[in-house]
Formats: sequence, structure tokens, C-alpha cells
Amino acid sequence: MLGNILNIRSGWRSPLLPLLLFLLTVAAYASPGDLDLSFNSTGFVTTAVTASADEANAVAVQTDGKIVVAGYSANRTGFALVRYTSSGALDTTFGTGGIVTVSFAAAEVRSIAILADGKIVVGGYASSINFSNRSFVVARFTESGALDTTFGGGDGITTTSIGLRSEVFGITVQPDGKIIAAGSTASGGPDDFAVARYNSDGSLDTSFNSPTGYLTTNFGSSEEGTAVKLQNDGKIVVSGNSGAGNRVNVARYNTDGSLDTTFDSDGKVSTVLLTNPRSMAIQSDGKIVVGGSDNDYCLVRYNSNGSLDSTFDTDGIVCTTVSNPSLLQGIAIDLSGKILATGFTIFGKNDQDIFLSRHLADGSLDPAFDGGDGIVTTSLGTNGDRSFAIAVQSDGRIVLAGSLLDTNRDFAVARYQGAAPTAAPATLGGRLTDQSGNGIPHVGVVLSGGSLSQPLTAITNSFGYFNFYDLQTGQTYIVTPDSGRYTFTPNSLVINFTEEFLAANFVGVE
Repeated sequence: MLGNILNIRSGWRSPLLPLLLFLLTVAAYASPGDLDLSFNSTGFVTTAVTASADEANAVAVQTDGKIVVAGYSANRTGFALVRYTSSGALDTTFGTGGIVTVSFAAAEVRSIAILADGKIVVGGYASSINFSNRSFVVARFTESGALDTTFGGGDGITTTSIGLRSEVFGITVQPDGKIIAAGSTASGGPDDFAVARYNSDGSLDTSFNSPTGYLTTNFGSSEEGTAVKLQNDGKIVVSGNSGAGNRVNVARYNTDGSLDTTFDSDGKVSTVLLTNPRSMAIQSDGKIVVGGSDNDYCLVRYNSNGSLDSTFDTDGIVCTTVSNPSLLQGIAIDLSGKILATGFTIFGKNDQDIFLSRHLADGSLDPAFDGGDGIVTTSLGTNGDRSFAIAVQSDGRIVLAGSLLDTNRDFAVARYQGAAPTAAPATLGGRLTDQSGNGIPHVGVVLSGGSLSQPLTAITNSFGYFNFYDLQTGQTYIVTPDSGRYTFTPNSLVINFTEEFLAANFVGVE
């Protein structure tokens, strides 16, 4: 394309040429961690929702690339949603000029999800003016930003009072369209985890912890459930904090709402750590990552059975200093399986910047992110810039949402370069034979390297063939036969795996 642009007859210059050259230069030199300058030309955009304090707490990306950000407006007197096009402009097909507000006496959106049909679900709380009574609130909007009258009895909103003070911090949607909201509740005593499940029409699902449709879980202190995720098997994972600020709490529930006793024997695990967990992600291998902060930010990774993962910095815990303090607010898994963390640094009372970091599978900072140290900090032009939420686009770019501590505390959205999508998974295989060409059965073959969190083993069949299925391409793997009876040539193979490869062959000698 560049050659075609430059092949222009003498004496004529396209008015688009400077812009095209600029974009090509950006594309050529952009690397993971750089602001994406194709987004509003600066990599970020700010929006004044009202003339009072507004803040974005949640972000989601639609399948068409549009970005929906949600939080509160007018100093917590209503829900606020803003939708941007993929280029960072306000989407004028949504609400009024790209903005939707819903008034409450006192309310805030904390979480967001996009349904398969394009509708938007948000979760938060609404309360009395003095904040003494709070209730779970789940609202659903159409693609155009109108409250969905097929949800919540006709007004698009459903409200649940689990206790005297109930708040939604996290929300997710099952494949069958049922909505799970998680947060905290209290009735004059310590807070407990609170989880509710709603049918697609907004009514409580009474098959969940029958007959109520909701449940509470106590860890022995005062706790808030701050994040909820679904596993591939449908089990529900909720993470959060303790009121004392010194524990990471995680609970896993079966699909009926009962605690899953295969998770740390009672469905609950607590890890003593001076941190305040705010976010969670589940890796493709089922491991659970919880993030929080005190002065440093910390990531805690659990195996699928609830034990701490010793392959993650040897003890399952990684703590990172950005500044003192740095407050982690969101984590996500990128397209390459690496862990992203975001929040904001505090250098002084009114001096705050956004941070974004990327960690490798062992918990160490990724030196390929932001040119060496794995952490990027960004000032959006005010003394107080905050990031509260993170999402990863299908093309790998990273979207952060938060606010500016300016006069109005405007919504702020930033987009960064991330991990590019890789090709579809493929099969790697081969055969073990003896010197006569006969297959060697029942021998283990070990696969390591790439993005694997641990080696895989395949057993040769009766003809000596083995296969590893659904491997990520664009990786380098090592294949090694493991036998006490045979010595193989070669000892191992290093394979740059770009497509299906079925010729990882070895010859064995007894």
C-alpha cells in the first residue's frame, strides 16, 4: 500500500497523504503497551456525562468493536452509560449523543456484560438518600440504549433487598441467558458475600439456592464479594476481601448455588495477605487469578482445586511496586494467556496516573511490554487520572476505563496495543519406531514450552503414534520421548509450531 501511495505523478499531492503516512508509521512502530493512536488520535478520550462528578467503573467491548462504559453520573445520583465507536468517537446511535443516564436517589454501576443479542446488562446498587439502605440493582438496556421493557417487570430494572445493605460489585451471564450478580450484604452486622441469579426476564431464579434465588457466604469476618466469573463447567467463582483488609477470599459454587466441596474441601479458601482484592480472571487452564492492593499491588493464583499455585513465583503470590501506593482495580487475561493488571498510582494527594502492566505465566513482569519493565504509566492531562476497569478486544488491544479528577470528574477511556490474535489451534503429532520401522506402543511423550503452564504427556498407541490436540500456534514447543527402555534419536525436537505438524518422529534403540 505504501508503494502505491508514493507512486504519485509529479506536481500533485493527495490531501490524505500525510494522514496515511502517519497511520502507516504508527502501525509499523507500535508495540505492546503503547497507546493506540488510532483511538481518538491520542489513544484516549474523556467525556463529561453531566456537569457534576461522573465516574466509569466498568467496560465491555461489543462484537462490532464498539466500547460500552458504565458507572455513575451527577455525584452518584444515577446510572450512566456511554458508548464509543471503535475509533473513539461518541456513538450517536446510542442514547442521546452516545450517553444514557438513569436517575436514582443514590446509585452506582459497578459491573457490565454484553448479551449474545447485543443487549447490555449492568449491576450496581440503589439506596436511600442517606445511604442507610442499599439494594442489588440489575438493569438491562437495548442496543440503542433504552431500558428494556421485557426485563424487570416492564421498566428494565430489577431490585433485590438481600439484607439491610446490599451492593452488586460483579456481574456475569450464563450461556442460557441467566444473570449472576455478586457483591455484599449486611443486616446490622458484618458483611457477607452475596450472590443472586436472575432469569432472562429479570425475576429471581428460585432454582438457585432454592427457594430464594440468592445466597450469602461468611468467611468468619466481614467480607465483600468484588468479582464473579463463570468456569467452563458452569461453576461460579466469587472473590473478594475481608473487612480487616488482610485476606483474599474465594468461594466456588455449583450451578445450584451450593458450595463446591471439591474446592479446598469446603468451597471456600482464604489467603492471609495485606491487600484489598478488587478483580479476578480465570485462565484457560482453569487457574484462578485474584488481584488487589495495599501499598503494592498483588496477584494471587490458585489451582482449580483451591490450592495456591506454586508455579506462580513459587508461593502463588506476586506483589509489584509501581509507586507507593499503587491501587489495582482490574485484571484480565490477554489473547496470549498473559495477565494484565490496571489501576492507578498515587504520588501525592492530587497526583495520580493510570498504570497498566503485563505478567508472564510464572508471575514475572513481561519485558516485551512497554519496552522492558512490563509496566506503563499514563497521564491523561490532569493531576488525578484513574483506571477502574479493563477489557481485551478480539484484536488484542486493551481498553481501560476510569475517570479524571478534574472539576467534573469526567469519564475517561484509554486504549493500548496488546497481544495480536494468533491462528486457530492445531494438532502436533508424530510416531516412535524401532530400527526396523515398527511402532513402539505405550511410551510417554512429553510436550513443553510455548504458552503451556505445565508440560503435557501423550501415550503412543499400538502403532507408535501420538498426538497433542488444540495447541496454540505461533509458539515454540519441545517434544521429548520418555522411556526407561529405549534411547531415542533425536533426544528431543524443537518445533516452531505455525500450523498442523504430524512429523515429530523418533527412532528408538533398546
